[in-house]
Amino acid sequence: MSGPQYPGGYPTDPNSQQGYPQQPGQPPYGQPSYGQPPAYQPQQQYQQAPQAPYQQPAQPPRRSGGGKTVFIVLGVIAAVLLVACVGGCFALGFAGRLAVNSAATKIATSASSIETQAAQQETAIATEAGGPLASLTVETFCASVTTQQYSAAYQELSSNLQGQVSQSKFTSDNQGFDTSKGQVTNCTAPGNPSVNGTTATVQVQVTRSLNGQDTTATGQMTLTLDSTGAWKIDSIDSSLNLL
Repeated sequence: MSGPQYPGGYPTDPNSQQGYPQQPGQPPYGQPSYGQPPAYQPQQQYQQAPQAPYQQPAQPPRRSGGGKTVFIVLGVIAAVLLVACVGGCFALGFAGRLAVNSAATKIATSASSIETQAAQQETAIATEAGGPLASLTVETFCASVTTQQYSAAYQELSSNLQGQVSQSKFTSDNQGFDTSKGQVTNCTAPGNPSVNGTTATVQVQVTRSLNGQDTTATGQMTLTLDSTGAWKIDSIDSSLNLL
């Protein structure tokens, strides 16, 4: 018995086609060739390499006495700094004292120089006006002895002359001249003084009257310029009978 007949002559077995040869090694058409999965193979076990046990890194051996050395070094540094500070302070103080002393010396020198210059200027002024000023001293002296004011006349003498004769002796000597030779009635310096630096000379005439008779004496007075710039009588000729 044959199978059913299909129009067009198609075979009844879809897996077999008549008239088409099958390729060698090829599975029949319509049956896919799926391979069976391989049998389960257990995964290969990998063994971990043995590790050496952890060891703490070795520390360098401590040096004996290291702490003491540090303290010693720090102590030396502190001592050096202390000495340097003390020395610096001392040097600054010494320099300051030197500066103050130097400034004081300069001030004192400047003051002394100013005083010297002032005295020199006074001397120069007095020297330039020496003639009139010397004459004025002589006139003041003469006016005092003419009126028998010997204390005032004594003040016109220089310190050098006052050191040679005291005021009491000067007064008593002039009172003795008044008794023996007569009182002074006139005392003048007719000529101009001769000035030489701090020294001046003056010609003086002194007239005395005794028992109605006048006698005139002529002599020289020497004057000197003192530290105050004043002209003072430094010597008197004995012929004038005033000293």
